Amino acid sequence: MASSSIQDDSILYFKYGQDIQHLQILVKQGGKLSVSDQSIVSFSHQPNSRADASFLTWNNANSEPISIGLSTNVPGNISMLDLETEGSIFIRPGALMCAEEGFVYTKIARFSNRLGHPCRFLTHLSGTRFCFVSFGGIAIKRHLEQGQSLTVSEECLIGFNESCEVIWPVTWALRNQLFEYGQNKKMIKIVGPGTVYIQSSRQSMKPYFGNLESGKLFPMMIA
Repeated sequence: MASSSIQDDSILYFKYGQDIQHLQILVKQGGKLSVSDQSIVSFSHQPNSRADASFLTWNNANSEPISIGLSTNVPGNISMLDLETEGSIFIRPGALMCAEEGFVYTKIARFSNRLGHPCRFLTHLSGTRFCFVSFGGIAIKRHLEQGQSLTVSEECLIGFNESCEVIWPVTWALRNQLFEYGQNKKMIKIVGPGTVYIQSSRQSMKPYFGNLESGKLFPMMIA
């Protein structure tokens, strides 16, 4: 049973499920949707084209709706972002599940040439319509005012607005008492204004899904 639905002029979404969440998308006549390869479960019609190496595009010119099924890769949540309202963001590769017509997904970001920076794998996402993003575990969206900052583990960071400033990360040498694992992890300080998107699962920021482990949220320092 669908737990929630969203509708606009050309696309109807149904979201359901608990641990593994799913989307059923109906692309109506005139609708256009690009979907990540790794999120697709099923579809009623063949895609019209491939947007790039990672995304397939459906452009429905018929009166019959096109049904597309998607799913999260791991236990987690699916969140919808209104790119027109939220603004452009830097996002973790693999987190973007699908987006409506009007989005721009650029794999060369402002951190890509900074050797050793954990944000170097983030990609840039902008547009004027809706998109769906996959979060491992619990999803949190935290808005930062001008000058307010948030320090978060690189493994919990999904993305942040382009308006945010990123401070070169600091390696914390605290042990299991604080983070429940004994490795040194890079903590990234993000300064507002803008929104930060966080997940609770431990996940590499590299452009592939590593070993994921659901757990409670890591401690965060809010200045």
